[in-house]
Amino acid sequence: MTNSTRHKKQKTKDFQKVKLKVGQKKQAAANHTDTSFRSQAIVLTGQNLHADRANQQTNARNLTLTDLVPQLKHYNGVVKRDALHGLNDLVKQHPAVIGEQLGVLVNSLVRLFVDDEPVIRKLVRGFCVDHFRALPESKLAAFYPIILAYTNSAMTHIDEEIRIDGLKLLNTWIEILPRYMGQYKQKIIPEN
Repeated sequence: MTNSTRHKKQKTKDFQKVKLKVGQKKQAAANHTDTSFRSQAIVLTGQNLHADRANQQTNARNLTLTDLVPQLKHYNGVVKRDALHGLNDLVKQHPAVIGEQLGVLVNSLVRLFVDDEPVIRKLVRGFCVDHFRALPESKLAAFYPIILAYTNSAMTHIDEEIRIDGLKLLNTWIEILPRYMGQYKQKIIPEN
């Protein structure tokens, strides 16, 4: 009999409620896993983004050319439009930027000749008219092959609106670079 009562007590022991005493914490279960953690801040010196801007040329929104150029490649049209406005503002405030960073500007802007949004194409054409016209032809002539390639791409695009804007862009290049247009006339309109 003693064996059976002991056996019964062991069975019911698993289901008994543990009585807590005043002032003592509840003991954790046997299968309890402690999931708490602590972390400390990581401080990297020399990575303050605003510290370097004192020596750089910025626009009204405190953006530099290196901030604006990646935004020109963004998939969202609003971001590209804001970047073009910011770029226009930057060049108006610091005209020397266009001469110093002409390669970066041309390579970033020509991709927008065939952009899906008409507002972007219009802003790019306006930027070219406003700022590239003031440059000597010899400075832009080095970039004329890439300008011509993207202009031809715009003129032969599947979308009719892009083709029309490509022709407007061609007219802009005729006004800005008339001497070089004569040299490349066979590439622009091939005679069959």
